[in-house]
Amino acid sequence: MSKLIKFSRILCPTFPLFSGWNWHAYILSLATAACIWLARHDKTKDEIKQYIETTFGYDLSRTVDSIKPTYKFSSWCMTSVPESIICFLDSNSYEETIRNAVYLNGDTDTMAAIGGSIALAYYKDIDDTLVKECMKKLPKEMIDIIVDFDTKFNMI
Repeated sequence: MSKLIKFSRILCPTFPLFSGWNWHAYILSLATAACIWLARHDKTKDEIKQYIETTFGYDLSRTVDSIKPTYKFSSWCMTSVPESIICFLDSNSYEETIRNAVYLNGDTDTMAAIGGSIALAYYKDIDDTLVKECMKKLPKEMIDIIVDFDTKFNMI
């Protein structure tokens, strides 16, 4: 975890260069990257949650069910990234993370991509049935890109 903390501290001096939405988007993308890094380095959900809450100040104590009643669609990163992280934290599998993102009925494609990226890093597996069904819907060019990426980064 020390490499990530050093990386975060190195980036901190650049934060004043960003303003408004760009600054928030930058911080949120760093929070997402931190979750993925921690998950890939076998940190527990509690360790991931604690790091993100401490470093970025997010309230990750909520559950998907507690968010749902008042959550409204928003493509604004401040209301989609923390909730995407919660979709992962409140799951037991990659598929459940994706289902949580869809269930919230927000910016579902973005939230599923964020939560799903963290979930894959953490669970290290996607059910083969889900992969096969998704691959059936993609053009060959997209499948080639996915296979090349997975091979290059040892994802398969």
